[in-house]
Amino acid sequence: SLHTWDPLVEELQSQYRVIRLDLPGFGLTGPHPEGNYSIENYERLISDLTDHLGLDRVWMGGHSWGGMLAWYYVAHYQDKVEGLILMGTDGFGMKRIPLRLKLARSAPGRWVASHVMSRRMVRQGLKEVVYLDALISREMVDRYYHIALRRGNRQALVNFMSRRKPPERTLLRQIVGPVLIVWGRHDRVYPAEQAFMFQEYMSQARVVIMEECAHLLMEESPGACGRAIRAFLNDMKSRNKRIDRLPAVLNNPKVSVGEG
Repeated sequence: SLHTWDPLVEELQSQYRVIRLDLPGFGLTGPHPEGNYSIENYERLISDLTDHLGLDRVWMGGHSWGGMLAWYYVAHYQDKVEGLILMGTDGFGMKRIPLRLKLARSAPGRWVASHVMSRRMVRQGLKEVVYLDALISREMVDRYYHIALRRGNRQALVNFMSRRKPPERTLLRQIVGPVLIVWGRHDRVYPAEQAFMFQEYMSQARVVIMEECAHLLMEESPGACGRAIRAFLNDMKSRNKRIDRLPAVLNNPKVSVGEG
């Protein structure tokens, strides 16, 4: 859901154009009309959206399962992407499965997940994904609670989970552009060591570990996350400028180019 990115957008929007969306089955978009929650369908949706908005190339970012969608998309649509930003991302399995996802794995649990919802359940779910419980305000609980109650969202989650397939990690080796991996040190869903497991597949990736953060790091520490992303993007921008200048220098026989 796009609302979870609000704090980070505040950190980035003065320098960058940031585009978010509620994917089908999440946020205010609501369930997919045909119940199609395949990752291929989500990829096509993002591709169609970038075409509709007239975006030639973008930096693609994602968190949790949305992070897996992001790296799938980059692997398949590299001509549309400048680079990739992953945050607490799915790809190597959950160490600790949140309650609502556990429920979606059995028939009785699916009924509960699609029919029962309370603020207490929401608060407990948030405790599983943040480092400090003090972050969980009444406003935060209300926000997640009302989004979950959007008509069709709970059933969409059940349908989404029932169609999940194991990730094709070999796709990671197809990603050749710049990659930033940001992770919470205390992530209990996807442990922080998984950041370096991603890096083994994408040797060009840069890893930043956020202290005093768990899984919901962009809401827990938007300032630090924003600084890491800005530093990375600015560095990539300056490198591209240097690369753009190289052909003119190399074509000048009176100039020698060395390291540095």
